[in-house]
Amino acid sequence: MVRDVADGPLGLRERQKRARRAALVDAAHLLVARDGLDAVTVEAICAEAGVSPRTFFNYFESKDDAVLGMEPLALDPDLAETFAAGGPTGDLASDLEALARSVLVVPVMTRDRLAAAAELARRDPRLSARLLAWMERYRVQVDALLRRRIAGDTGAPDDTSHTSETDATGRTRFAASSTTDDDGGGAAAAAGSTTGTEAAHDALVEIAGMTLMVLVRSALTRWEMSGARGEVGDHLGAARADLRLLLGGT
Repeated sequence: MVRDVADGPLGLRERQKRARRAALVDAAHLLVARDGLDAVTVEAICAEAGVSPRTFFNYFESKDDAVLGMEPLALDPDLAETFAAGGPTGDLASDLEALARSVLVVPVMTRDRLAAAAELARRDPRLSARLLAWMERYRVQVDALLRRRIAGDTGAPDDTSHTSETDATGRTRFAASSTTDDDGGGAAAAAGSTTGTEAAHDALVEIAGMTLMVLVRSALTRWEMSGARGEVGDHLGAARADLRLLLGGT
């Protein structure tokens, strides 16, 4: 049941941990597909995987999480702060690649396991809701980081509440200095300009998020096609080249 990760750069202890995690995911998939979610217990998953219930809870909070194979987002806090501050190179595309590399370790959730988890979630509303909530939590985390970075690059505010407060103050000052504009056109123009800036900022954040996702998925695909050998991050350069070619770059 366990994908061989011995060829990766991980140490023995980490390989063993990931093998146990993978065994639990595979056991959960097998039993839930056969018997249904409600009929499967943590004890049954552990018996199938050959581990103790105590070991199970070192990896997952619940059987639902084991079925979905939920893994924490391995985003290095130091790199995240460096990225938000404009580093490590100052070039957004290169820094997105560095950010992607930080989350790309040899994965337990290969494409086959992801497909199995998605199919089981499709069948069960509880699993589907759990999966969506998990994805949204990490989307918000990454989105906040990208907003901080792009705000620094563009000079736009990086906090929504602060943005609204600042914009309101700015518009008030603009209106006060435009008392000769009897129809309020000055204030309206200021509001329109602010809205346009916010929209442009939001669009950049969305594009950066999609670029990050494409880099991660492309590198993972290339890694699996190579026979799952070496580091997943080794394929990021090729993934970025693919993206550049698609966009008509050189």
